[in-house]
Amino acid sequence: MSGELVKASLDQLYHRYNSRHWVHPDPLEYLYNYPDLRDRETAGIIASSLAYGRVAQILKSVSSVLRELGPSPHGFLKS
Repeated sequence: MSGELVKASLDQLYHRYNSRHWVHPDPLEYLYNYPDLRDRETAGIIASSLAYGRVAQILKSVSSVLRELGPSPHGFLKS
C-alpha cells in the first residue's frame, strides 16, 4: 500500500469518526464543551489525569472537577 493510499484511508477514517458522537464514554468527550482550544487542552489534561479505573467513576470525577472550574478551565487556572 503506497503512502498516499494510506494517508487517504486514514483521512477518510478521521473525517468519519472525528465527532462527539463516537467519543462517549471516553473522558475526552468533555473537550467538546469548550470552543477555546486552551480550555480544551486544560480539560484534556484534567480528564487524562483522572482516567484510571471504572469509566462511570472517571466521568463523574472529571465532570465534578470541570464544573468547579466554571466555563473556562484555562481562565480559572490562570487567574
